[in-house]
Amino acid sequence: MQNIDKETNEFLLRQGPTFHMTLFHHHQITCKANNIAEPADDELVTFELAEGEYSIFYKKLKEFASAEQEKFIEENDTNPEGME
Repeated sequence: MQNIDKETNEFLLRQGPTFHMTLFHHHQITCKANNIAEPADDELVTFELAEGEYSIFYKKLKEFASAEQEKFIEENDTNPEGME
């Protein structure tokens, strides 16, 4: 997440390490429940939050969510080595 301004960076830090993962999964569930097609990668998606709106291109949302999910799994792996 390079090239972001200080205010945006502080906002993202306040949201926590699984912010995009949460938004992505929420978006997927909501689309499926409402029978809405997945947006194109270059489409801007907007989320209404308590602090205001947060907009992100769908491709970036997927990328950030995937990276956060991988990190989350690595940090929370409770399987002892060799017990997978």
